[in-house]
Order: sequence, then C-alpha cells, then structure tokens
Amino acid sequence: MKATMKWGGKGSTAALLVKTSTDVDKTGKSYYGESGIYYMKADGSLSQNVKLDKEGPVHDAEFVPDNTGEFIIVFGVMPAVAMLFGSNGEPKFSFGTNMRNSIFCAPHGRFVAIAGFGNLRGGIDVWDLDRKKRIGSSESPCSSTFSWAASSRFFLTAVLSPRLRIDNEVKIFSYFGEERASIQADMEAAIGGWSNEKELKRDTDAVRVKGEFYWAAFAPAKEGIFPDRPSSPNRKAKVAEAQGEKAKAGAYVPPHLKGKDVALPSFRLREDDVNIRAGSLRKQSTSQPVRAVVGMGAEDVAKATKNRRKRNRNKKSSTVGEQKDEEEERAEPITVVEEAEAPKNLDPEAQWAKKEKALKKKLRQIVELQEKKKRGEELNDDQLAKIASQKEVETQLESLRL
Repeated sequence: MKATMKWGGKGSTAALLVKTSTDVDKTGKSYYGESGIYYMKADGSLSQNVKLDKEGPVHDAEFVPDNTGEFIIVFGVMPAVAMLFGSNGEPKFSFGTNMRNSIFCAPHGRFVAIAGFGNLRGGIDVWDLDRKKRIGSSESPCSSTFSWAASSRFFLTAVLSPRLRIDNEVKIFSYFGEERASIQADMEAAIGGWSNEKELKRDTDAVRVKGEFYWAAFAPAKEGIFPDRPSSPNRKAKVAEAQGEKAKAGAYVPPHLKGKDVALPSFRLREDDVNIRAGSLRKQSTSQPVRAVVGMGAEDVAKATKNRRKRNRNKKSSTVGEQKDEEEERAEPITVVEEAEAPKNLDPEAQWAKKEKALKKKLRQIVELQEKKKRGEELNDDQLAKIASQKEVETQLESLRL
C-alpha cells in the first residue's frame, strides 16, 4: 500500500488528507488496484474515511489555501466527479463531472483550476470558489506542468522534455483561461536549418527558443505582496453579456422548418455532457433523445404519424379491445433533421496552414524513425522509404514558406 499525505488549514482548521492506493483490487473490479481518501483533523476531533458516491480511483485531492479547512477531490471512473468538501468532511458543492484528473488552487484560495492532464486531452476549467461559478475554460494538450502566479491572476502550462521531445511549449493564461503568451521550443530549426528570424516574422504571437524545455514555473513571492483581488468587474460584464447573447439567440431552426410546428432535436457533442450538473450534489437522470428521421418533409411527418397511430390501435384491439383516449389520439412529434451541408472550401491561408502542419508532422516522424535506426531497431521498407524522403519534404516545406 502507498500513502500520500497533504496538510492544510491553520490553527483550529489544521487537517490532514491521506490518499491511499494499492496495486491489487481484492474485489476484482479493477486491474489498476484500488484507492481511498482519509480526512483527519490535527486536534483529533475528527478522523474518518471520506465517502465518495462514485466508484473508481481517487485522481487528486487538495486543500483550499484559505485556511477554512475545505478541500477538493476528483474521483471516480471517467468522466470523473470533482467535489468540494467542508471542514466537517461532508460534501459542500459539486463541480460536475468531466474528463478531469488534477486540481490546482491559486495562492489566495479564490480561484481553482480543475484540469485533465496525462492521458487526457488537456482541458482546464477555472472556478471562482467564492461565487461557486465557472469563470473560464481552455485547453493545453500534452501539458505535464501547471503553475499559478503569486498574484493569482495568471497561470502557465508547459509541454516538457523528456515526456515529449517535440513541440515543447510554455503557455501563459489569464486567471479566466484566456491565452496571453506562448514560448515555443524551435525544434524545426535543428531539423531543417530554418532561422529564428524567419519563424518570428511568420509567427509574431509566440517567442521561439532553440532547444528543449525541461521545467517551467512562475517565480514565488513573499506572502502579502499581492492583494487578494476578486474577478474584474469588466470580466463579469463580458461574461454576463456573452451569456445573454447566447440565451437570446435560441435554438437553430433549419430553413425548411421555420414557421412550422415541428419538434427540434436537442443534443450536445461536448466532453462535459454529463449526468451531474455543477452545483448539484444529486445524480440527474438523462432523458432519452427523440428519434429523428433524416430528410423527411412536413407532409411525410403527418402521414407517418397517422400510420403509426393506426398500427398501434390495431395491435391493441387484438388483445384488450379498442380503447380511445386522448393520449393515444395525440400524435407523437417526429423530429425532422436537415441533411448535413457540404463543407465549405477553406480560404488560401487555412489551406496553407494545413499543408504546413502536415509537412511538419512528417518531419517529426522522420526524426523519430532516424533515432530508432540509431538505436539498432529494425525498420520495415515503408519506414526506410519515409526516411529517404526527408530531403523532399524539407524542400516542399521551404517552398511553401517562400
């Protein structure tokens, strides 16, 4: 068994979180062992196993650095649950479920970033703990490091070596998740011999540095130098305005259904489409989606509805006799879904960026194959042919930049 201990709070709120894990799950429910979380107060008044309402591992646990004794745990199979607990060890607020496994509290304890790193896609949600509101979201794929600034107004993420030997980058975000700056490792300069001057002229939003990145963090500062500031009023106004515009816009109605009394589809294709809403401590049952018929017109809808009612009546009359009530006579709505439109042609700038990205990817793959060959690994004919095409790929990329 392994145990990780974390202290939090001061004085009467001082407490200890102990995260335990084993390599073997005796119940046989998981191949990866089992884990648990224990909460103990320093004065000995409370010592208990924290009850979690979703099966699965404990991904992360952190005390909120505001000396209230509150702590946050991310737990359960993916999508995992993130929940705030009070100093009594009981659930206080749910952040909902999402593809997240890491917790990063700002130094002042006002903001917290709940992220999905490691084998997840790098999503980051920033919450205001005082207002219990999510104030921003962003993504930083492949990142292995996260650091808050001492002012709690910025945070950074970094893609570092040796975990990833290519595309090393440090991104700096505002406290509400807006990317403000980027520092990139110029790996292409070593591969193709391109100068930093060319790169900076083409990409002025990022600072490029030769070599690999091994570590990144904000410099610490003495406690009390930076005041504890709430969210900026201008930022609150922009969020409220954006939410108002979104609510005012309403659902999209296809042109051929405007002015017709037909039910519209409602579905979400986001990774945070979950069965526990943020702020709720109870599981919510999800409603079944309405069946849709692609390409069916309004007249076909009425005809199909009438035929279905007739079939239902005939089937029911053979068993218990014909029954006529309002619910059976009322037609069930059928959703009409507009067929997908053909993708629009990309503008020249987008096509150029797409080609450049593909060529860069080929170069990175060639470099990886060359390293395997140096280590004595056996390569197949396709891999050797790819290595031989390095000069051609470099020439194509150089001509693309002219």
